[in-house]
Amino acid sequence: MDAFMTLNLDWWGQAAALCGPWQSQHLRGFFPVAASLLEEELDSGLFCVFGGVGKVVAPMVVEEPTVVDFAAKVWKKHVSVLAMVDDSKTSNVFRFEFDSAEDRNWALLNGPCCIRGYTLVLQAWTPATDGSVVFHLMRVWIKLHHLPHEYFSISNGNLLGGLVGKVVNVDLEEDKPVLWDDFLHVQVDIDLNNPLVSGFFFDLVAGVKKWIQVKYDKIGIFYYFCGRLGHQRRGCSLSSPVTVANIDGTLFPMFDPWLSTSSAYRDVFSGPKPFGSRSILDVAQRKSTGDARLSPEAMT
Repeated sequence: MDAFMTLNLDWWGQAAALCGPWQSQHLRGFFPVAASLLEEELDSGLFCVFGGVGKVVAPMVVEEPTVVDFAAKVWKKHVSVLAMVDDSKTSNVFRFEFDSAEDRNWALLNGPCCIRGYTLVLQAWTPATDGSVVFHLMRVWIKLHHLPHEYFSISNGNLLGGLVGKVVNVDLEEDKPVLWDDFLHVQVDIDLNNPLVSGFFFDLVAGVKKWIQVKYDKIGIFYYFCGRLGHQRRGCSLSSPVTVANIDGTLFPMFDPWLSTSSAYRDVFSGPKPFGSRSILDVAQRKSTGDARLSPEAMT
């Protein structure tokens, strides 16, 4: 078995550029795993308090008592919580002080978490931190489903995980296939400003296209039209869901519960009923413009 088999990918890279055509890449070789910034932070010994700072990615104001209640009931640890209120009072950023470095590190390593269903992004904090804390990235484990075992490798885990975010770790013992799951487990840093990546097609050796479904561990609420964490209909520029066509040209919504590892849906094509006859015209239009995968709705 060639663990470093070439993949010919039709991929959906940055979802913010959905108005562009699907692209094809022929990639091969080893992609080194990115260093874990979290491990560097935890090993540096620079923190003089056992602190963290977190943001609840939600469209409404989350009150401090709600976060205090979460820390006590979910983390089950003694944690002091202080809201870091800005001028608009809508930042949903909180400072956490733990009793020990062990407790703080446990919370960092076991994220993300959800408060009232919305994602809490936590990062280390020190008193030396100047100005407002900016949250761009969230570290999360993803599961890549429908990838045949003959394509399981660290290299291909980096390749496919890199289409979702910055790869931190590929959880795979290449020399022990008997231990492999039905999915490839990859840890990535994803950009909170971008929509979630739902999946992508790749070509088998025989030329048959295969959909790789991305599922996220511990993911919070996102809007099913645009796939952005913390979004809702109000404030979203899209008037209809982003869609993806199966190999028969039938459109399905790109974002829905199947993005969570807790969902019983296998993938995007086994979810709710597709869009029906409207898809025939849409697919014909996309083929005429060279975009045979995504519907014309653009993401802004």
